[in-house]
Amino acid sequence: MARIHFFLTRLYVSSLILLSSGQAVAHQWDTPVPHLAERMQLVKTGNCPNCTLSDADLSYKELAGTTLTGADPRQANFMRTGLKNAILIGADLRSANFTWADLHGTDFTDANLYGASLSGSRNLSKAIFCRTVMPDGTVSNLHC
Repeated sequence: MARIHFFLTRLYVSSLILLSSGQAVAHQWDTPVPHLAERMQLVKTGNCPNCTLSDADLSYKELAGTTLTGADPRQANFMRTGLKNAILIGADLRSANFTWADLHGTDFTDANLYGASLSGSRNLSKAIFCRTVMPDGTVSNLHC
């Protein structure tokens, strides 16, 4: 089973092409995948400091312990994503969707959550907010 998974992964990666605009696509007939290099780095290493991931769909992913320090995931979708102990220090998370995400121990120090959706987020009280711009524009220093 592992060999089949490896083969399919290798086949998928080898099928990537670059358009003349420099944006990667999965197949010739597909639409461009925005920020594909950053997404692949995030998946491979669990780290993507200073990455641009705006409008990225990261829903239903397990990103526990991920480092996105200084990243720009504005309007990204983190719905039902596991972000336990993730480091989002200084991240620009304006209008991001964290509905039903697990935020236990997530570090939002100096992050901007203006307009973000935190409704239904799990373990929100266990997240670190320090000099964090909250969805309503107020600054939180909870757990500084």
